[in-house]
Amino acid sequence: MEKRYNRILVATDGSVEAGYALKKGIALAKAYDCSLGICYIIDYNHYSQARLHTTDLLQASKEKGEEIIADCREKAENAGLTDITVFLENGSPKTTIPKDIAKRFKADLILCGASGIGTFERFIVGSVSAGIVRNAECDAWVVRNKRDIEKYNSILIAVDDSEMSANAFRAGLAMAEEEEAKAVVTHVIHTPLVSSVEQSRGNVIEIFKKNGRNLLEIYRELALKSNVPNVSFALEYGSPKMVIPKDAAEKYEADLIVSGASGVSSAERLLLGSVGESIVRRAECDVLVVRNEHI
Repeated sequence: MEKRYNRILVATDGSVEAGYALKKGIALAKAYDCSLGICYIIDYNHYSQARLHTTDLLQASKEKGEEIIADCREKAENAGLTDITVFLENGSPKTTIPKDIAKRFKADLILCGASGIGTFERFIVGSVSAGIVRNAECDAWVVRNKRDIEKYNSILIAVDDSEMSANAFRAGLAMAEEEEAKAVVTHVIHTPLVSSVEQSRGNVIEIFKKNGRNLLEIYRELALKSNVPNVSFALEYGSPKMVIPKDAAEKYEADLIVSGASGVSSAERLLLGSVGESIVRRAECDVLVVRNEHI
């Protein structure tokens, strides 16, 4: 098995989703024989904003974090891991995890649950997982499946004409090979963007379709060099932010979506923002957003 990661950081909050992320992180650390980091963040600022900033509450939050971290370490040690580093710190999880802890730990993969925070904090601050994806400088893997999945069966790989997307394609195929899963490579033609071009709209759409087919043909040729026997290709239409995590994921019964950090072509990126982050917010399955270089 090719060693794709060396230092894996798992963000936990003690939730069920975070438990799934920890289990996957432990499995990957064993498979790649790499270092495992586990972090728990106490968000003091949001307790203060909620007027719950009391000494007793903060102490209770710290004790809860210590218990969760100790339990996570024990699970990792029971699985046979020895190279384990734990972090119990305060700050904003959306930035502290990807910008501070991940850098100090030199993580090349961050794993987290769908929320990444507890129920109370989730109500106040929203999705920490999307914040991690936005701020991470390495691959970010968000566990969103409603059940614990030992092996993936269907991996949806979203591609465009960017180098980041090519990295995601390589990472997705490598994952499909390791998991013995089928892979569906899809490119979404952003029809809302096309429809805004009123002049010669029909011709523009045909050009986009032709470019999309040519792009998938390039990826088809690359896939022939892989060891993944079950790879299919699909051209979809609509907004990538919606089509990839909802329509395409449901159509192809994906339990993992792999996307580049941008997820759109260079011409569209400024208009659309981060498709990777939007996929994380909307998907009902696991999402791997790729930033590392995968060869």
